[in-house]
Amino acid sequence: MLSASDPDETIYLTEAVTPLFLVVASMRKQTIGSEYLRDETARGTMNAAGVRHEDVTYLSFPDEAFNVIGTFDVLEHVPNSRQNSSVACGPAAR
Repeated sequence: MLSASDPDETIYLTEAVTPLFLVVASMRKQTIGSEYLRDETARGTMNAAGVRHEDVTYLSFPDEAFNVIGTFDVLEHVPNSRQNSSVACGPAAR
């Protein structure tokens, strides 16, 4: 992912508290990560710990907001995962 992208490109990862996110964010300053939170945090905002909440079935980002989107989640557990994969791709630049 890092070697195939330009250092100035924006990256979105569907994780924010993992060692992988920390490495990517340290190497690419325009990296945003999120977690699916169950603590009443509104979608697209951060909780008290500074972790952004997003729902992969309904992302809050505008279309074409990112050059690279990475997820390492098991999407078969996401309701309507095939249909929602197009929703997740909306924020990716074409």
